Amino acid sequence: GRTEFTRDERAKVEIARYRSFLLGLPEDLLGNTPQSIADMMESRQATLRKGWDDETCGSLVKATMDADLFQPTTLWGKMKKKMEQSFSRFFFVKVFCDGQYDRAEGYGVTVTTTDRLLSVATGLLIFTSTKLFDLGAAFAPTRKFTDRVLVRKLERLLASYGGAEFISNSENYKSTAAAE
Repeated sequence: GRTEFTRDERAKVEIARYRSFLLGLPEDLLGNTPQSIADMMESRQATLRKGWDDETCGSLVKATMDADLFQPTTLWGKMKKKMEQSFSRFFFVKVFCDGQYDRAEGYGVTVTTTDRLLSVATGLLIFTSTKLFDLGAAFAPTRKFTDRVLVRKLERLLASYGGAEFISNSENYKSTAAAE
């Protein structure tokens, strides 16, 4: 396969890496080349649990779905938070549960009608925004302007994510025989 990303692919990879880092993934687990990402995916697949353990797996899924990626101090911030969470639930069902909503409910993920509607709206917003930026970048007279607008948008987005807070309290963890 390829050893390098295109410029556009690199931008998408870096945003995904940053979001994953903010959600608590150590940088060592965030591949930065096509091969390292493929290796990580293969390792992940090889080590996935065969059964669902609600205490471990369920709490990880719920924590990820409930992560605060936006500062919901404004009406738009509150709306973006709701759209992100709805889209995450919908995406979880489609990708990890093969579109089976009852299976997702077994994992503790419920998708409401509102979630479905917000997911469609979010998808349309993402698609439209992406296509407008693609169109602006395709023409020489608007390319630099489009690039500046996109860079400002990404800077604001990254600033809104803030920094990762790695907080741990040993009182929240069960002691194991191996640790004693």
